[in-house]
Amino acid sequence: MNILYFLYNFPTLSESFVINEIYELQKKHNIYVFALNKPGENIQHEELDDMNIMVKYAERPRYRNLKELCYSGIINLPVLREALYLENPRTKAANLCYAKQLIDYIEELDTEINLIHSHFAASDKIIGIYAASYLKKPFTITTHALDIFVPSPLTKRILKKANQIITISNYNKGYIKDNFEVNKPIHIVRAGVRPEKFNEKFEKGNHFITVSRLIEKKGLSYALVAFSKVLKRFPKLEYRIIGSGSHNIILKEKANELGISRNVKFLSNVSDRRLIEEVGSALGFILPCITVDDGDKDGIPVAMMESMALKTPCISTNISGIPELIDNGENGFLVEPKNPAKIAEKFILLIENDDRRIEMGERAREKILMDFNIKKEVQNLEKIFQAVNENYKCQKR
Repeated sequence: MNILYFLYNFPTLSESFVINEIYELQKKHNIYVFALNKPGENIQHEELDDMNIMVKYAERPRYRNLKELCYSGIINLPVLREALYLENPRTKAANLCYAKQLIDYIEELDTEINLIHSHFAASDKIIGIYAASYLKKPFTITTHALDIFVPSPLTKRILKKANQIITISNYNKGYIKDNFEVNKPIHIVRAGVRPEKFNEKFEKGNHFITVSRLIEKKGLSYALVAFSKVLKRFPKLEYRIIGSGSHNIILKEKANELGISRNVKFLSNVSDRRLIEEVGSALGFILPCITVDDGDKDGIPVAMMESMALKTPCISTNISGIPELIDNGENGFLVEPKNPAKIAEKFILLIENDDRRIEMGERAREKILMDFNIKKEVQNLEKIFQAVNENYKCQKR
């Protein structure tokens, strides 16, 4: 198949699941990417070097581009029908300009695109729907977390217009059914990882690890409080945090306030190699996710899948789809959100029980191999793509 990925950012460190998905798909299919932005990140995932895909970045619309909207790719019934909703005129004009760029890119390719796929049902995905309606191609969407838990004004419309909806968990599937007017099947395709990438054996060190965006919903302030409790019994223990984000300074100030800054290492973003070494040698992975005031919460964090593939057990919370990844007490631990005392208990269990920690690590990898293996998940995705393409062809006849 010839598949066009329409994305807001590409590539980006925090969306490794998109890279993993494309990496597997491009082994058998022709993948093209049209992205609105190219993130200015110095460190990238190593899979990008092995990809054979074409990537096109959009140009930011200017006022002079408005005259370009007066052409058949925009002034036609299918596109105008999709644009019949209330929106800021400048935003709508910009989205139509982007849609024209996307249409032009697809029409200039030397092959015919079978479908347009995207991730996150955010407002910008209306651009993909415009292009798909003009080109008479199916449009599919994968939903994740913020896009449905804190929906944009256009989320419901995007889910309604998409030919197929895909999401990452049973929890999300139920949430979409309960909160959006969806009268079509919702498919589950996990945001899996490549187990072979995380298949080294490391000697365990004297540290715990977090790999995460440093934002509120990750619950890292509660991890710091829990760690401060554990340090009273294990004063030489370290807690290392990999990642960047808006709460970077807040978390550093929290560590200072708790008097544990000497034992907490903020490593920012690191290479894939460094990440694997840090996670693989850790005693445990900590990510006590919470639901924030606006309703946002995590889906199923991919970083925890990577840790489990490396046989490093995770401590997290029982929200959203996380219990679909972690079987409490079997391959990791789940606690109630915002409960540092319980998190500290699990820290200590992993420190003091080597045999149990090792057994949990083995079971954690088994769970990834069986249920969160990107190769298996992409096979499911391929079936969905092929079915929607065939159904769309039948509808056009």
